[in-house]
Parts: sequence; structure tokens; C-alpha cells
Amino acid sequence: MRTDNELKGQYQELKVKLAEKYRNDRVAYTESKTKFINSILMGIKEE
Repeated sequence: MRTDNELKGQYQELKVKLAEKYRNDRVAYTESKTKFINSILMGIKEE
């Protein structure tokens, strides 16, 4: 993800949205970010 500017942008947008949505729920914030990361990793493994 470090070299893919599109993915970096998507991840940054996601983090901002999740921070607003889960302002007081750190666990939900982290779990939601994890889903995004796992979807990227699964795509890499399939290539």
C-alpha cells in the first residue's frame, strides 16, 4: 500500500470517516480498518 497512491488515499479517507463515525469506539474503528486492510491483502495473495 505504501507504493500505491490510490490505495493510500482510500485508506486515509476511510480513517477520517471511521474516526468521525466511531469517535468513542476505538474497537469498532480498528475492526473497520482491519476489514479494509484484509481485503487488500487478500487481493495481493490472489495475484
